[in-house]
Amino acid sequence: MTVASRASGQIISNPSFENATGQGRVPNGWLPCEFYSTPDTQPGAFGCITKASHGNSYASLVGRTTPAPSAGYTEDFATTLLRPLKKGSCYTLKMDLAHSKEFFVQDFDKYFFSSPMKLAIIGSSLQCSGGQTLAITPAVAHSNWQTYTFKLSPTEDVKFLRLYSLFAETESFCNILIDNLQLTEVIEESTTSEDIFVVKYGIITLDAGEATTYQWSLADGLSCATCRQPSLKVTTSRDYTVYTQRGAGCGFYEKVFKIKLLTKEDLFIPNVITPNGDGFNDTFVIRNLPQNSELTITNRLGEVLFKTDNYDNSWGGIYNGELLMPDTYWYVLRFDKSQNPLTGNIYVKQTQ
Repeated sequence: MTVASRASGQIISNPSFENATGQGRVPNGWLPCEFYSTPDTQPGAFGCITKASHGNSYASLVGRTTPAPSAGYTEDFATTLLRPLKKGSCYTLKMDLAHSKEFFVQDFDKYFFSSPMKLAIIGSSLQCSGGQTLAITPAVAHSNWQTYTFKLSPTEDVKFLRLYSLFAETESFCNILIDNLQLTEVIEESTTSEDIFVVKYGIITLDAGEATTYQWSLADGLSCATCRQPSLKVTTSRDYTVYTQRGAGCGFYEKVFKIKLLTKEDLFIPNVITPNGDGFNDTFVIRNLPQNSELTITNRLGEVLFKTDNYDNSWGGIYNGELLMPDTYWYVLRFDKSQNPLTGNIYVKQTQ
């Protein structure tokens, strides 16, 4: 179960770079930062034919190497935020990114900007200088639009947002396409739950995920109350709740681990099947079987006849497309690799 986060409204004006398209044409509400850093409003300039992911236009940034007169430069541009990002608060930034395979510049020669780029998101109190790096994307090499999501937690108030393109590895002719920015302040984070099925007396490890701080509620039975991965010897069914903080001021995430202690009686594992096609007891049906349960069936010699990591109660005594001879076979049923499995035998009986 996940309770969706609530967030405040958009903080960026003209977030999809709507403007008349053209070379060196900066989208309305945005400004270039340096002489060689002017973005272009696309599509149409320098052979770029990618359609916008949102609205009618988008921005492109490039990097240059020799013999270009602006070798070593990458482009960037900035905007004034509708309201400042507050120090220590938590924000979500989504953006659509792509790479153009057709981008070229015709100078003395035709230079193809075929390499991918990274993009740095910079927040500052000055429009085009200083500030802090809030996020950096991986190298964007895909030609289709893909949405990237970042959690931002500024360490100082931010009035301006700057998008600064970076060479992916070495200096090259490269480009990146940007569209559909969505910057919102997170008001309330999410609550999730995870069901964990445990064989009696199993020892397990709970994982709260990556975070800055951890606090387990009612931590009796756990090896620690403020760590990411406490161990637990399960003796009864119960819930454990952890509250995590991910960066200063970003609020707390709540995750509930629902521990269910299972026994063979809870599951009801049959010891015989009669796969004769009469619709009764034809398959190895385990009652109350958890999802993603691993089942292995072997013969007396230990040869594996059937194995799956997500058993669905459908095994009917078949091996290599043939019905097994009447005999006793062994099963190993596992819910989690850290736990001891349930084992036993199953008799395959042929009847008319």
